[in-house]
Amino acid sequence: MENIERVMSNSYELFEKINFKKDEASWGERALSIAKDVYEIKKEYALVVRGIKELIEDKFQDNGMDFKDIITILDEAMKREIKHGDKDIVLLFETGENFYTTKHYFLMSIFRNLIMNGIDAILDSGKQAIIRFTHKIEGEKHVFIISDTGSGIDETDLYNIFSPGFSTKINYKTGQINRGLGLSVVQDIVERELKGRITVSSQEGEGTTFYIEIPETSLR
Repeated sequence: MENIERVMSNSYELFEKINFKKDEASWGERALSIAKDVYEIKKEYALVVRGIKELIEDKFQDNGMDFKDIITILDEAMKREIKHGDKDIVLLFETGENFYTTKHYFLMSIFRNLIMNGIDAILDSGKQAIIRFTHKIEGEKHVFIISDTGSGIDETDLYNIFSPGFSTKINYKTGQINRGLGLSVVQDIVERELKGRITVSSQEGEGTTFYIEIPETSLR
């Protein structure tokens, strides 16, 4: 993470120099340095992935999971995050009919990151906030709604939140980033992997709501 944050910081510094046409002689050297750093991160990542695969290969046969078990794990994990952040947040789950799915990793990634976004959006205002997770089945599709009573999203930013690389929670000077996957990745999972649809509505100072629709056939 420290290496990635350093690369992000260096990349943004280079962007500013190019944008304002400053210190042009250093652009090439800086770009090459960033490329080398990314390559080193890639090698380290490959080692980590290989190590994990060797640990779990032939030891972890996981074909699927009940939706209620996904929610149980999610509830416990997110309450730990809330406690760690020392925030006064009530996390509510309203789940409909239980179902078995082989796409449990995808669902966990989607839900965890949207709830984390909600936690990050809730400021320490001194009053209790709510994050609500709702699931229902409408015809042949599953509908998931995740809403928070956080700070909301500026209307200008709302049009860009699914754009790759966009975030309102990056400190470009330090490279410090939020803990989520990024909404562009969440959108990719929903729409490309699960053939669904994700939309968002928000009002500054009131909160944000994400709506997800996924065909029942995609979750079998």
